[in-house]
Amino acid sequence: DVQTTEKNDAAVEIAREIEEADIFKNVDGYFYLANPYKGLRIIDARSPEQAVLAGGLALGGRGVELFVRDNLAFVLTSADLFDCAGRPIGSTAADFAGVVAPDFTGSRLWVVDVSDKSAPSLMTQLDFAGFVSATRRVGDVIYAAGNVQQAVEPAGQALQSEVFVRSLNIADPQNVIGVDAETFVGTSL
Repeated sequence: DVQTTEKNDAAVEIAREIEEADIFKNVDGYFYLANPYKGLRIIDARSPEQAVLAGGLALGGRGVELFVRDNLAFVLTSADLFDCAGRPIGSTAADFAGVVAPDFTGSRLWVVDVSDKSAPSLMTQLDFAGFVSATRRVGDVIYAAGNVQQAVEPAGQALQSEVFVRSLNIADPQNVIGVDAETFVGTSL
């Protein structure tokens, strides 16, 4: 991505890195996993034939995607535990055994310090409306997209689905800021 800015009456192009998030990332032989039921898991696979769970951090909600950079994991979760990897899950207590229930509605960005792989620690978090389904990082901004359900009159009779796109500034990982949001009628996958 190239951004053009004006400086002293001349256009200056600034290149920004674009990164697609995923449910797992491999960084220097460590696999970081946004587990849909248990939160962040870190697997030491530097010796693949002896891979072991190095550490983890319980995070509420369904792990959707993550980014890893500079010993920080940016993990996105949603409070919609009824769906995992695009498939409905059961509704009995046994189906949710060991699942870390969310203490929020909508979605949350967790910023986790992973410099100590055996004991990752939470730095900060940011909640926002809607259930995130896809993200991209462009420079110091994470763009999140997903669905929001809105009641339609008469109240309780029907739901109208809306798509949201939200930008989250992560330039200061200890002070993540929601910058902007837009909604559109429709659904995202």
